[in-house]
Amino acid sequence: MKAKLIKIVFAILGLGAMAFAGSIPITFIAGGPSNPGGTQYYPYTINANGQDVTVACDSYFEHVTKDENYTGWASTYNDLSNTVFNHGVAAPDLQYQELAYLYTEVQTFSSPSPEAAAVNYAIWDLFEAAPGIDGGSQITQAQAATDFASDSSDTDNSAYWLNLASLQNYTNFNFSNFVIYSPDLANTTGWTDGQPQEFIGEVPEPATLALFGSGLLGLGLFFKRRLAVGDADLNLNA
Repeated sequence: MKAKLIKIVFAILGLGAMAFAGSIPITFIAGGPSNPGGTQYYPYTINANGQDVTVACDSYFEHVTKDENYTGWASTYNDLSNTVFNHGVAAPDLQYQELAYLYTEVQTFSSPSPEAAAVNYAIWDLFEAAPGIDGGSQITQAQAATDFASDSSDTDNSAYWLNLASLQNYTNFNFSNFVIYSPDLANTTGWTDGQPQEFIGEVPEPATLALFGSGLLGLGLFFKRRLAVGDADLNLNA
């Protein structure tokens, strides 16, 4: 009976893992503040598989509409093959590594602020030829680079953050804290304004995981009691 209990517990764990794997429903809840150029930046809010998550957008030229609901992927850095920009490869390329670093940085600033906007513009510049920003004003990437060359400590310039991300050593960087929420490009159901954006956020809070774990434990104890009753019945009938 103990072997049967172990099989049941592993089956429950497998079902729990499936809940966090594969495609999931994503709803866009709200964008962040707007800079003088009218572009919303961090923090955004999405609902991913029933849980509200704070995220940053990494795709400047895609669009998503409030309350838009579509199917997407929640990918950890163990496998980014379903993300928009990693081209079907599991291991993160340098841009996704820099994305994780910049996401940690954007959270250190209050929002709205020129610095938070500058970091988010740097995130957009990782994957697409997005505009730059300096002092809260949207400018060309070339102008951002020119301005940065004249003032390398200009933290409200997107070029400053792009340069800082390029200087990091990612060998020992902890990528386990991050999740990439990508639209399912094979399923366009629910798209209302072209391809939805891709987002980066953090893994569920420990409290959420603890609650999930306690639920599994409760189910395990329930099945253990049921099996114990079954064993008693077998002994009585022996």
